[in-house]
Amino acid sequence: MLTRVHIPLALFVLAGCACAPAQTPKTKPTPAVRKEVKLPGIIPNVKWTVNQNSAQLLLNPDLQKDMGLSTETKSAVLKVYGAYEAKYTALTGGKQEGTPELEARLDAAIIEAANGAIALLSPAESLRLGQLGVQSMGLDALRMPEVRKGLSLTADQTTQLDKLFADLDEKQSALDAELGARLSKLADPGPKATDEETAALKKAQQAVFDELAPRGHALDDTKKAGWEAFMAGLTSDQESAWQSIHGKPVMA
Repeated sequence: MLTRVHIPLALFVLAGCACAPAQTPKTKPTPAVRKEVKLPGIIPNVKWTVNQNSAQLLLNPDLQKDMGLSTETKSAVLKVYGAYEAKYTALTGGKQEGTPELEARLDAAIIEAANGAIALLSPAESLRLGQLGVQSMGLDALRMPEVRKGLSLTADQTTQLDKLFADLDEKQSALDAELGARLSKLADPGPKATDEETAALKKAQQAVFDELAPRGHALDDTKKAGWEAFMAGLTSDQESAWQSIHGKPVMA
């Protein structure tokens, strides 16, 4: 089907009655579609504040942009965590595991770095960091004392959450134990393994993951159902408080 194109009359006033070619109408550029940024997950330590748990998010470029951090602030945050990395290396000597004393010293180093990074933020930036932290924690944000306080939960709501998390923790611990036990039974060919031996180990590990996957999915379903049931029971004031605590998603 041909589309008729209007040609201005002035284009016909040409010597020799030459006809000018039709002009293609200009189209407006399609605006870029913004998508929600998937935040890295955080398993919170309830003994720390939301911002202390979330401070390392300040190293994420997408979140730096969302928060509108200045070049100076970004550089200062990087310096804080550079010092933490140096301290971590000095404490561990490159090892991943240690004694309870070492773990306590590492926790202290993490808190020191987190507090140093948080101190660089304006009040508005600090508030936004807390919102991003809550988003990254997901359901686990409802474990945090300051989140519960901000929602002004009733005794019944608190009990509901405690029962939910006790059930989830029990099932997660059982699943982790089962996974660890099964993986530990697989023969490790060692650092000098052939490609075939390495491939065989990976195949065996994947078989374990696949076999336990339904239990993981069931756990996710329990989390989702618990989340929906809890949110459905919030009052209008609590819903408003949650919007303030959670904030808007990050778009890019």
